[in-house]
Amino acid sequence: MSTRLLLSVTLICAACNSHSLIEPHPVPGQETVQYAENPLRKIDILFMIDNSNSMKEEQASLRASFPRLMQELENLPGPDGKPLLPDLHIGVISSDMGAAGPCQKPGEWPPLGDGGGLLGSMCGLQDGGKFISTSQDPVTRAIKSNFTRDLGDLFGCMADLGVVGCGFEHQLQAVRYALWGATYGSQAQRPEGANAVLPLANAGFLRNDAYLAIIFVTDEDDCSAELGSPLFAGARKDPTDPRGQRTEMESLRCALFGHVWKDQTPDDSLYTKPLAEMRPAEAKGQLIPVAAIAQSIRAMKRPERTLVFGVHGWPSDPQAQYQYGPAPDPQFMGRLDYLPSCPKNNPLGQATAGIRLKAFVDDMVSSGATGASYDLCQGNLLGPIQEIGKRIVGTLRALCLKNPPLDTQQPDCKVTERIRQPDGSVVARVLPECKTGQKPCWQLEPEADCAGSGVKVTITPSTYSPPETERVVKCMTQLPR
Repeated sequence: MSTRLLLSVTLICAACNSHSLIEPHPVPGQETVQYAENPLRKIDILFMIDNSNSMKEEQASLRASFPRLMQELENLPGPDGKPLLPDLHIGVISSDMGAAGPCQKPGEWPPLGDGGGLLGSMCGLQDGGKFISTSQDPVTRAIKSNFTRDLGDLFGCMADLGVVGCGFEHQLQAVRYALWGATYGSQAQRPEGANAVLPLANAGFLRNDAYLAIIFVTDEDDCSAELGSPLFAGARKDPTDPRGQRTEMESLRCALFGHVWKDQTPDDSLYTKPLAEMRPAEAKGQLIPVAAIAQSIRAMKRPERTLVFGVHGWPSDPQAQYQYGPAPDPQFMGRLDYLPSCPKNNPLGQATAGIRLKAFVDDMVSSGATGASYDLCQGNLLGPIQEIGKRIVGTLRALCLKNPPLDTQQPDCKVTERIRQPDGSVVARVLPECKTGQKPCWQLEPEADCAGSGVKVTITPSTYSPPETERVVKCMTQLPR
């Protein structure tokens, strides 16, 4: 039996045909969902690729999967219904932000690693560019780009980061610094929390009038700590062993000081808890709180213009366990380690469950972003990368209803368009349903990219509405029991 819900969809336009930017969580009553304009066909895609010593197979799989992402984007319909590539920026950063001690170069202070800088300048981009820029003219279909080589080869070069990066991965902090560098024009403008040099060469990557998509590809959880943190100085050693034999893997401390179970710090010993009950340590830990990093991202790009995808360890089994035990690699003589969540025969190797990474994705989604986490243990990245491409296209193309309408033949919907005038006043008009024969008008159409409902609202004609147009769609929809 269905429950009635009045779904109120608010669309803020800057030239329109409309698309969903967030996934609402319906409750009985009136629901307001933020949308933005279409064609807002610009998107800045930032890949954060782990370059620690266990990522060889994952980097190779990402390079092989990238053409599937581009296939999805190349099939995005333009205003005339024919495929039209969106206006793209694509950048790559590493997880290496340095770490005081083990990842510090001689004489280097502070240890910064790659510092969140975009890593594309060695791959043949024109004029010393650090990120891919490409777009297609909607009339002539001519493509304008800052490169001449094959796009797949170019991205393959950019994504081939090697595996000599710091093993204390700062995935979240690297993204934060990358976007800070693209946002703030000088070191003097550094925001609160930015204690190191900003990568100002990232300027131009992040555009105010574009979506931002962040894609994490990593086999370990985030270990972002403040600059100069003593957390990385040395692993625990056995005090009774004259050789000073280490009793734990260095990377274990990222879990010990970054995770909690029911607000309790894990034991520094053999340890097993349900994975679903583990959370970031936040205020109790020694890592930068996930919520603080998420808030920094929201300060640079509002959530309804943001997409966040994590491809990391996260088993689909609801009974999966979070475990510390002897390291599986015999060369480490059974040192205590945070055990991987992938099966032993996984072609991409091992991955630990990304507690902090998943919390970051969930935090962003709960505030209005589009996003999802995908398990790295699936054997290859083709499925997750293609699904991410579909989610991006779905955001760029469709005004989606979250839940199916009560009646698709006689939909109970009201569509209001509010057009802002040059003098600041607003003129409102109610659009008729297209079956009346009047135009402009609205209709409901099937849309596979609209998860949950499979239905989008289409405005006809699909000519662009004036800037700052606002559309409000209210429909009676059904909720699952």
